[in-house]
Amino acid sequence: MMYGFGDDANPYKESIHLLEDLVIYYITQMTIRALQIGRQGEINIEDLLFLVRNDERKLHKIKYLIKMQRKFKKIFRKYDFGEFSI
Repeated sequence: MMYGFGDDANPYKESIHLLEDLVIYYITQMTIRALQIGRQGEINIEDLLFLVRNDERKLHKIKYLIKMQRKFKKIFRKYDFGEFSI
């Protein structure tokens, strides 16, 4: 992930740990917030869309990923990919 954003192919271990901590913190906070606004003990796509509604970039990325997931499911249902089937 770091290399994809322009870091060295072998980043410092401290950088890796820092990024890992930040990602875990972000996911944890988003999960907590989604649990607070959604149904008791349940998170759905609408909850995530609501949380990022003011961040156009994230909102469009989530919508794009949902669209691609539907396309892949359609393709996988049409063809037999063996162990890669959904």
